[in-house]
Amino acid sequence: MQKIQEFIVSELAQQKSHLFLWVPVCFALGIGIYFGLDSEPPWFLAAFLSVLALGLVFILLRRQDDAPVYKAVFIGALGLFLVFAGFSAAQVRTGLVYTPMIVKKISPVGVEGTIEKIEPLSGKDGSRVVLSDVVIERIQKDKTPKRVRLKIRKDEGLKAVQRVKLLAGLNPPSPPVAPHAFDFQRMAFFQGIGAVGFSYNAPEILQETSGGKRLETIRQKISAKIDSVTSQPQAAILIALTTGQRSAIREEDRDALRGSGLAHLLAISGLHVGMVAGVLFFFSRFLLACFPNLALH
Repeated sequence: MQKIQEFIVSELAQQKSHLFLWVPVCFALGIGIYFGLDSEPPWFLAAFLSVLALGLVFILLRRQDDAPVYKAVFIGALGLFLVFAGFSAAQVRTGLVYTPMIVKKISPVGVEGTIEKIEPLSGKDGSRVVLSDVVIERIQKDKTPKRVRLKIRKDEGLKAVQRVKLLAGLNPPSPPVAPHAFDFQRMAFFQGIGAVGFSYNAPEILQETSGGKRLETIRQKISAKIDSVTSQPQAAILIALTTGQRSAIREEDRDALRGSGLAHLLAISGLHVGMVAGVLFFFSRFLLACFPNLALH
């Protein structure tokens, strides 16, 4: 036990100047523990443990003891608090985005909703549409998903923020195709999508709402402009790079991008984040250059 104590104190002393880097590690550990559970824990459990750990941190902080063992206990309590905080953050986020999800196929069924997002598909496959403020025939309001994603072939005249009504076939979001594979169902849940499917008919537009300043409307206008001045398949790739709408890219073009090692350019986590980070970096440097004392210190 004495050797373990000496080892911990020695490690903490060596990492004294880098301890802050463990903050996201502990926080992520708490998030990982939450998502590794088989069932939803009581909502108050993580909050109670977080407050308990934070109280312990404050008690130790008030003592101001310089003994190495005390410092190790203090850092351990702080790390424990961060783990519980990460656990709580994941649980709160899950509660905030919660949406009912259908558990079996429903077809055909009347669906009414407001177009939140519309993404053209390649060729003549129509568009993929996300509906919000959904009303589904024969489903109670408290069991209705927040959002529904549908494939609509007859998409003429559709645009964001329209209120539409259609006849659709609905399915639950797809679970992982293999154990520990990517969980499409979880991704859909955190997007607020509780059902996916397709439309049997052309949607009936119930209401035209003014959405000229809505982000999705602006994206749609940019995509339409690029499509009008550029021929396919180049237009689909330009739209993906500019607005992030990638579904219009043909499968053979996707294969060509993968084969050439350029598929990462279409990922939002790649090129787009790099562009935003670049703008923020140079803008921050410009602001710092305006205040020499701040830049130097």
